[in-house]
Amino acid sequence: MFCRNCSCELPAVAKFCVKCGSRVETQVTAPRALISVCVECAKPLDPSDKFCSHCGHEIVHPHAQVSRTASDIATKSFEKHAGRYSQMSNEDLTRLSADLSQLTEVAQKALITEIANRGLTDPSPILQQSNPSEPPVIQSVAEVPASWDFEKMSDEELQQLCAAYRKLHQPISDSLRSELELRASRRVQAVSAPTSSPAQIAPTLQVTATGQAPAGVPPQKSTSAPYAKFVGQLLLFCFCASVGVFALFDAFARDTTAFTVEGLSILFTLLFGWLGWTTWKSILKSEPRTESKSRRRVKNALVTSTVFILLYLGLAALLGSVIGQNRAEAIQFNVDVDRQKSLADHITKARNAVSNTIPSHLAMYSEIEPDVKGYSLTLSRVRADLDKYDNKFPAQRDATHKYIASIEKEIRRSNLLTKQIAVAKQIGLLDENQQWAVWQSEMMPLLKEEDALDESK
Repeated sequence: MFCRNCSCELPAVAKFCVKCGSRVETQVTAPRALISVCVECAKPLDPSDKFCSHCGHEIVHPHAQVSRTASDIATKSFEKHAGRYSQMSNEDLTRLSADLSQLTEVAQKALITEIANRGLTDPSPILQQSNPSEPPVIQSVAEVPASWDFEKMSDEELQQLCAAYRKLHQPISDSLRSELELRASRRVQAVSAPTSSPAQIAPTLQVTATGQAPAGVPPQKSTSAPYAKFVGQLLLFCFCASVGVFALFDAFARDTTAFTVEGLSILFTLLFGWLGWTTWKSILKSEPRTESKSRRRVKNALVTSTVFILLYLGLAALLGSVIGQNRAEAIQFNVDVDRQKSLADHITKARNAVSNTIPSHLAMYSEIEPDVKGYSLTLSRVRADLDKYDNKFPAQRDATHKYIASIEKEIRRSNLLTKQIAVAKQIGLLDENQQWAVWQSEMMPLLKEEDALDESK
């Protein structure tokens, strides 16, 4: 060591120069870096070397190895906490977030990540303090781990992360806010074409420390169009209108009227039609007409509504006509069957009440002549109705064929009665001596044929 004034050599422990008496200032020199050797070939290495110049093996310096070991420990600790938090319920995570300041940095990062992944964006209660008199303590961003790689995150992940910060009542970091503002500015530049309107540009995510949009960007107001309400009213309108159309076509097929059902149907149809029209006008106001997506949505809703209305009304008209026709046929069949039974009873009673004389029989045939004509026409209609019934209900074919056989038997009886009435008219024109001869020759064969008809199965 040498003196600065006289350049004389001094001892290492000297504080003053013995020649000039000036104070000696000792200089602290940095120690030379420790010379390390390669673990593979034991050759000396320079501290700045990354690979051995002799064998090419990668050199792991002590401070790098320590950093890597610390990083591995932190990663394992993070994975341990993340695995434990992933098995916890949403309520447990919310309660745990109230004591965020009591957790380690790694545990805080794992908790925030789990909350962001679950998307717990609902506002939580204010964190309760152990002492109500003390002011609420909010952990600063500096205490939260800041090793997030925001540039590699997607917009959805950033949104979930911001939601997690709001959930924990924590202000977001400056780096996160800078990344959000940078992406918002890029998005605005990408969509600001000459044909686009500035009113259509709305950043999807710009959050400040207070959870509000930054200054200069107007908040976006999005109101969903009431399509669900319109669909419900449209279905009620179609139902009421279809009931009225069904009643109209059903009554027309049966040649009758249904004023009560049709009147109520018209009333409710007008009511729900008016409600649906007002809802449709609100949809047109809610949907921006400048966006092609909105115009397409409105057009699809209009086309679908028209198709639904036409399908409902067309199906109601078809069902009303078919069901009305079937009901008319069933009613007519029942009426014909009842009339057949009534005429058969009247004819049977008149024939049983006659005395055993030719004049009495002639008077009886003259009396039942209108009933026999009506009986023949009724049997013809019943026979035609049974053919239709047989075609529509093949499962009842055996019973229908038995009934058809009985009707055909009655048709033959009515034909014999018609012939007997004609013979009785001829006999009535003859004198008493000739009546008996004609009765035996012409009337008796017809009566025997009718008796044989009753004996046959």
